[in-house]
Amino acid sequence: MTPSVRPVLTFKDLPQLSWTRRVILAIFTGVFVGVTPAWSQPQQQTAKPLTIMVFGDSLSAEYGLKRGSGWVSLLQDRLKRSGFPHVVNNASISGETTAGGLSRLPATLKRVKPDLVILELGGNDGLRGLPVGTTKKNLTQMIQLSKESGATPLLVGIRVPPNYGPHYARQFDGLFKEVAQATGTPLVPFLLEGIAENPAMFLTDGIHPNEPAQARLLDNVWPTLIRMLPSPAAALDFSDIAREGQLRFLTANPDPGSYSYDSRVSISEESFDTGVVSLQTCHRKLDPIRKIVIAFNPKRLMALEIASAEGMGTVEIKGHHVEMTNVTRGASICINLQSKALDRIDEQTYRLQAGPLMRRYLDGYLPMQANLRFEWPKDSLRLKSTNPAPQPGVRLHSEDSNAELDMVFAGRLLANIDLVRSAP
Repeated sequence: MTPSVRPVLTFKDLPQLSWTRRVILAIFTGVFVGVTPAWSQPQQQTAKPLTIMVFGDSLSAEYGLKRGSGWVSLLQDRLKRSGFPHVVNNASISGETTAGGLSRLPATLKRVKPDLVILELGGNDGLRGLPVGTTKKNLTQMIQLSKESGATPLLVGIRVPPNYGPHYARQFDGLFKEVAQATGTPLVPFLLEGIAENPAMFLTDGIHPNEPAQARLLDNVWPTLIRMLPSPAAALDFSDIAREGQLRFLTANPDPGSYSYDSRVSISEESFDTGVVSLQTCHRKLDPIRKIVIAFNPKRLMALEIASAEGMGTVEIKGHHVEMTNVTRGASICINLQSKALDRIDEQTYRLQAGPLMRRYLDGYLPMQANLRFEWPKDSLRLKSTNPAPQPGVRLHSEDSNAELDMVFAGRLLANIDLVRSAP
């Protein structure tokens, strides 16, 4: 499913970040709108746990183990203990090759309808000495099929024993990284990391990890997986979450490791005549999502470039849009732009506006931090007022040539700063 983008209305409406299945939200100084899931209006959102499908071979199918003791079963237990409501579906089959997986994946995707697919296949290809190119092609096709179904894929790598020859082993070991990079897919480099050289961690066949090893397999998958999952709202106290129509300022951020938004606006002497200002907007500590589209108002936008981006598959400028795919937990992006963002209120007063700023989750708003900094030529302007005004949860610092608003809040916030031009 491809997210849709609403039309950008006016400059004070912000471009909309359209996401699939879940929402985090922020708006950029006078340029952006909010984030809305493609399948509903925010007010209509209801809680829906994600379906995580593990699509693998005997390493995931509890081969030789008692039921409920494999790493996939342990994953369901750990998710529950961590406050996540997500459901794990184990669609693994012992002996499966990538060719077999490719043939049964379409029907499995249609039946399970997963939000996230953990693809753990390829080991049997290696044990049979099948061509590396064929394995790469099959994995790539399965990743594409998963994406086309609306699921986010996670690729799990495996290695072959050294007795298969150094040349084949090197080729096989590298294929998972190559596929992950080519498709923009998160990767667990080696499922058996930390146990492969320890015979005590395997069944008598020397190939399949035993029950004591299963926790380590999960530990190898967990760090990459957790970056792809939304933060559980249950981790926050109820009083920290704002409901529709509420705006709550907080003296401290109860979720400091979560999403934050920074904006830097530079006003030049020419800005007073043209209204054009330079901006850098940064989204930090993003939650995982398959696709984000940031749309800018084409009537205001003058120039646009990506300053930096980390933790995502692809980033592309398409006209007045910035499109990001396969965004992982903790990802960040900074965008440089020039925009006709300085509005003249009267003969001496100018206004810059940001909002609405929000971090939406289900039918409420989670806490977020926003830092807005405004800079202008010294002695050309003076600060008149800000909205919101300084208060607990809103810190204002101003000097002769700049002002900075630092805010921690939950809810939907419209912010603006009014500046008065100094007499020549």
